[in-house]
Amino acid sequence: MLVSRFFPSVGGTERQALALAQRLRNTGIDARIVTQKYDARLNNQDVQSNVFIYRLPPRSSIPLSSFFFIVSTFFFFKRVLRGPCIFHAHMIASPAVAAILSASLFKSKAVVKVACSGRFGDVATSKKTWIGRLKLRWVLRHTDKIISLSGDIDRELLKEGVPAEKIVRIPNGVDVDLFQPVPSEAQRLALCKALGLPHAGPVILFSGRLTAQKRPDIVLEAFALIAERYPQSSLVFAGDGPLRTTLEQSDSAKRLPGRVLFKGLQKDIQDYYAASHIFVLPSEAEGMSNSLLEAMASGLACIVHDFGGVTDIIHSEKNGFLYKEQDPQMVAQLLEKLLARPEQVRALGLAARETVKKMNAWERIIPQYQHLYRQLMASSGPL
Repeated sequence: MLVSRFFPSVGGTERQALALAQRLRNTGIDARIVTQKYDARLNNQDVQSNVFIYRLPPRSSIPLSSFFFIVSTFFFFKRVLRGPCIFHAHMIASPAVAAILSASLFKSKAVVKVACSGRFGDVATSKKTWIGRLKLRWVLRHTDKIISLSGDIDRELLKEGVPAEKIVRIPNGVDVDLFQPVPSEAQRLALCKALGLPHAGPVILFSGRLTAQKRPDIVLEAFALIAERYPQSSLVFAGDGPLRTTLEQSDSAKRLPGRVLFKGLQKDIQDYYAASHIFVLPSEAEGMSNSLLEAMASGLACIVHDFGGVTDIIHSEKNGFLYKEQDPQMVAQLLEKLLARPEQVRALGLAARETVKKMNAWERIIPQYQHLYRQLMASSGPL
């Protein structure tokens, strides 16, 4: 597997790649990660969750780093490969080019996973520069298969001229055993105490990077609109990013001390889901949000911006709420609807969990990858 950055750099792509590689290894597939050594302090080789990680020079901060990374992958694979393999790239970026070239040189197969749709997606960001447009056309033409997470990504790829038979729909996975509802209210209250969260009333959660793409400002402003009418409620931000200081210093946060909490990046994020009641995802664009899958698996009632593709898993008023306009007033109305009806919060949460258990549990996702890899390897020898 090739990915631009990897742990300790953490995002949805990195988390999915690690979880997938780990579970593939458990089935006997020797999945390994190749990435750029973006920081000189990082080791050239590492192991995380039983997955081997290889960091190749040069650092991503130097000029032409993408070109040199592609070259270094060739010499690395020439040295270490001992038989047929699949080159699986995450996102349409330099690792995708490296994967396709390596597959051609070593007479193997390449697959590229598209991470996101919309204006922050792989296709849109590639089109911002002439070299990006060239890369996009070349990758879409020469990769053997393209993994799509959603109907929106399907449509973008088809619009770019990708044949339908080249597109394989495999959604992101979630660990439904790690992320699950807390068994009792007493245990939820104990979690709140351990995490330093208010526990007198409903906890509203935002989990993810604090960036413009994720629009955390929407949930903050929406909470400020309803906070006075629901004085026991609280809002928790579990995540970090460039907007954190701006959000912390906003008028809305300042006038709600102790009720708006910024907890930063969390290693054991499952505890925050288990301690919460409602999850809000106001993102402008996503592929298939890890945070949303985790919230659904944890049995939270979810309020989600209809950024496209999310309708694959959220069916409004059945297992969550969708809203169209990025308007804090709209989110506030949905929050009020849920805060006034605790029984609906529980019902939506249970329905959300059933959805991801059927569609996104890793035990359902891994066989799809096994099938895809075996199809690709059929002409190269046994996997």
